[in-house]
Amino acid sequence: MHFRVRDKAIQLIRTSYDAEKKRGSAKVVGSVSRRSMTLPEDIASKLTEEEKKEFQTFQTSQSELAVLEAKLAAHSFPATVRKIMTYIEETQDEEERELLRSYIDSALFDLRKYSKRTKA
Repeated sequence: MHFRVRDKAIQLIRTSYDAEKKRGSAKVVGSVSRRSMTLPEDIASKLTEEEKKEFQTFQTSQSELAVLEAKLAAHSFPATVRKIMTYIEETQDEEERELLRSYIDSALFDLRKYSKRTKA
């Protein structure tokens, strides 16, 4: 079993060997929402126990990866902000500078809301 990650869904693909064609064949067993990452009963009923374990392992690794990506983004945030500031200072395109400033204003607004909400 392997998993094909798409924008909004993950396809569960079973591969098997076709002796008549003398090659492997792949069949999509079903797809799962990337948002929920839960295995619907109708798809679970089509999977073997081993395939269910493979999906559970995949599910765990995707969850751990998401945490690591968020941690990396949080820890690299100050450096990213400095790079943005340098880029804005150095760019000659005033339209782009204004666009980037609007992104910054929007992000700062969100950060202030978050900061107020999470203060103890």
